[in-house]
Amino acid sequence: MIDSGNHGPAAEDGAAADRGPAADRNLTIRTMRAADIEAVIALETSTPGAPNWTRSNYDALIAPPEHPASTSTPKPQTRAEALSRIGLVAEIEHTLQGFAVLRHLDLPPASTPDQPASALELQSLGNLDPFNSSKVIDNQESTTELESILVGASSRRRGIGKALMKAAIELARQSRSARLELEVRASNAAALQLYSSSGLHQQGRRPRYYSAPEEDAILMAIDLPG
Repeated sequence: MIDSGNHGPAAEDGAAADRGPAADRNLTIRTMRAADIEAVIALETSTPGAPNWTRSNYDALIAPPEHPASTSTPKPQTRAEALSRIGLVAEIEHTLQGFAVLRHLDLPPASTPDQPASALELQSLGNLDPFNSSKVIDNQESTTELESILVGASSRRRGIGKALMKAAIELARQSRSARLELEVRASNAAALQLYSSSGLHQQGRRPRYYSAPEEDAILMAIDLPG
């Protein structure tokens, strides 16, 4: 997990406050693109409790050739590195409403580790075009971690957080992970309820995991069928 000093899913209150009616019929959940990064950073910096990732952190989510041409562009990743993290965005009429970042753990090495990664292979599933790693990952013991999830303040209570959670779980399932897991502040009852309603169960507690303020983390997870 990228260490921002505030571990776990970003701004869980922003996602958890979104337990209202079903998501807007015009809502689209898709993979994050280079063109989304500015809006993602703007949403992140305007939301208290968000982890404040850097531009380079988000650039690293986008496999070549999606990186914008820039002297600050990270060097091309190997295929295994590019497949280890992915971002999802929620948008209505091409306007960003929220996003999530997931990381695949225990990723097996690519057969040609020195070969630069190409663009992520995607498959269509309704409004979701999730990561399709079926040709790369064949490890039922791997885990996907939900590193960050955030819904904009003006977009809450519209079912967007719930839709992002559903997409994240489906993404993990399609990546052949055995489970999806996350950490959440022990005091964040609203986020705990959102995650529970999405099928996750409490797995343990990590003392003093968070800082500013210091607080325990609750580890939650959902097992995924093969």
